[in-house]
Amino acid sequence: MQGKVKKIVVRGFDPKKTKERQENYYHDTLKKLDVALSVIMSGLGLNSGYQELYVGVQNLVRAGQTESCLELLLRHCQKGIAELKELALASISTAVDESCKAVIHCWRQWTERIELIHNIFYYMDRAYLIRVAGQTSILEFSVSLFRDDFMSFDEIRVPFLNQLTSLFEQLRNGNNVDKTLLKDASKMLQQTHLFDKLFFPMYLCSLETNYTSASQAELQKVPLDEFLLYIERCLKHEEDIVHEMFADNVLVDVNAVLDRCLVSQHISSMTPGLKDFVLKRKTDSCKSLYTLLKRVDETKLLCDPWSQGIVALGSSLVNDPNHDDSLISELLEIHIFLKDVLKHAFLGDEALSYSMRKSFETFLSSLPSTRREKPAELLAKYIDHLMRSTKSVVGNNTFDNVCAELLDIFRYLPNKDVFEAFYKRDVAKRLLLNKSANTDNERKLLEMLKEKCGSTFTHSLEGMFKDVDFSKDFSKSFKESKFGRSLHYDLFVNVLSLAYWPTYPDTTITLPPELETDLDIFKNFYLSQQTARRLAWRPALCYCLLKAEFPSGSKELSVSLFQACVLLLFNDVGDEGLSYVDIQKRTQLNDNDLTRTLQSLCCAHVRPLLMQPKSRRITKEHRFFYNQHFTNPHFRIKINQIQLRESKEEKASVQEEVVRDRQFELQACVVRLMKANKTMTYNQLVRQTMDYLQIRGKPDLSEVKKGIEKLIEKEYIERTDDTNLAYVA
Repeated sequence: MQGKVKKIVVRGFDPKKTKERQENYYHDTLKKLDVALSVIMSGLGLNSGYQELYVGVQNLVRAGQTESCLELLLRHCQKGIAELKELALASISTAVDESCKAVIHCWRQWTERIELIHNIFYYMDRAYLIRVAGQTSILEFSVSLFRDDFMSFDEIRVPFLNQLTSLFEQLRNGNNVDKTLLKDASKMLQQTHLFDKLFFPMYLCSLETNYTSASQAELQKVPLDEFLLYIERCLKHEEDIVHEMFADNVLVDVNAVLDRCLVSQHISSMTPGLKDFVLKRKTDSCKSLYTLLKRVDETKLLCDPWSQGIVALGSSLVNDPNHDDSLISELLEIHIFLKDVLKHAFLGDEALSYSMRKSFETFLSSLPSTRREKPAELLAKYIDHLMRSTKSVVGNNTFDNVCAELLDIFRYLPNKDVFEAFYKRDVAKRLLLNKSANTDNERKLLEMLKEKCGSTFTHSLEGMFKDVDFSKDFSKSFKESKFGRSLHYDLFVNVLSLAYWPTYPDTTITLPPELETDLDIFKNFYLSQQTARRLAWRPALCYCLLKAEFPSGSKELSVSLFQACVLLLFNDVGDEGLSYVDIQKRTQLNDNDLTRTLQSLCCAHVRPLLMQPKSRRITKEHRFFYNQHFTNPHFRIKINQIQLRESKEEKASVQEEVVRDRQFELQACVVRLMKANKTMTYNQLVRQTMDYLQIRGKPDLSEVKKGIEKLIEKEYIERTDDTNLAYVA
């Protein structure tokens, strides 16, 4: 059964009257909004009613009255911006130097008013404007209106931008400026999208103009190191301005302008100054200069002045004989300084590091012939002094660090074979006379040399250490044998291979009979163990420990064999002493050795002997006596043998040995190359020979050619035509 439909009747409802009430509500609400917008745009503000106005806008939008609201809002905004424009024009016409303040005052008022309006029309903004294509939000609309209807006006925009640029110039020059005003101006320009289009190009132009002239004037007034500090201050100041006033993304463009007018413009004036910084050891200035040139990718321009400074610094030392005593320590100091500059100022720049190495090679290889070998000789002497020292630390550097620096200097030497010759002699003395402060350090330095130069360079030196080790083991075996048990003295013998050690003079001396017997015993034992060998004694390298009885007490005297033989003569001599001639007859020492020995016993700080008459120079007329009044607070006393300064003849002998070894090595190198290749062109042979010999020193081209010609004469190689050579088996 189909039921009946019930009807609900609302009594008193009249659709016509309801619509009329709605229309009245819309009209009243729009009128209230009109009044409110007028009040807000006049800058008076509303004391209350925001909630009612917000709800009114919400109802109007929901009722489809959005266009009416939008039209009302647009009309008041246009009217408001027009009033602000008139206000700004009036202010600017009155005081053009207040243009920036006038514009920013209008901007602040505008943003404050728009914020109030946005709060009232928020529902319309969110529910309609941002969702409908072709519409913009209230905030976006207000910004575009300020840009297009306010800032587009020339009478406002031009004086504003000019004064804003001027204010930034004043800030740059250190004047007192309203930073809040500048921040708000920058913010306004960025929000209105006028910063990049209008202001920033003007700012960059002002920046470049200012610093182009200012930096040129500063360069004329102050030294270069102060000018570099000026540039750094300017860069820091402008960076601070960017971070404080602008968005960080503009820093790239600002730096490009600064680099152009502060750095690139002055490169030709700044780079030569590096030479002076090197000469005056100004690490901080070196760092400043490098850092600035790195900004413009021009650090390669520093290589020449860097090299010039190093060459000038080094040449002033190596060319002056007055610096010989301190040459290596000063070169060491310079090298440490330059490496510190490379590491901390130049950030390990490879081009500058290479330039430094080449510069050292330049001033060490450009010496006159009279001093060409001197650095190598002095380096060997410096290392000898270092090895004899009991200190494990030199200055603030460890032994390892100092040796590494010394070997760097060694690497720059053009004549490494000269260093080897002197170093080899010094090592031999230290090993044989027990002068080395630390044997481990000796071996450590040898390993470092081997790593730098290869085993060929250190072959003889390694052989010397092997001989010393062998001698220790052999002496132990000797003392444990029946031969050793029959000795008169505690005897230790170093057995040396002639191939490894320097050549020593075969000095003649008459030994005490017991010692002569002990040496014969050792010789017999050695030859019984090492067949097909021959022993030759070198007494000039021997030293002894003597027990001496003086009226003041017993002493132990550490002396050379020569000193010991002379002192032992006085055991059976009375008060009459011995004459020079008597001593020479009984010891068979030559005049040079005997004179030095007697000087060390009579004229040095420790004097176990006396001489008559007293003088500093010993002659054959002198007599010598046992010193009965000898005293010394120590029980064991070291009496050093007086060493003659290396004479010109001795040094010449070393040089001759070096030249001779060079010739032998050169010829051996040529033969090896030809034997391996069978045939080579003349130029190939010369080039490969020089490359091979480079490790021991910079070979002379003329010497290489002479060596090849000698081998042709000796028929080791032959010419097959004008350019080719062949090996003769």
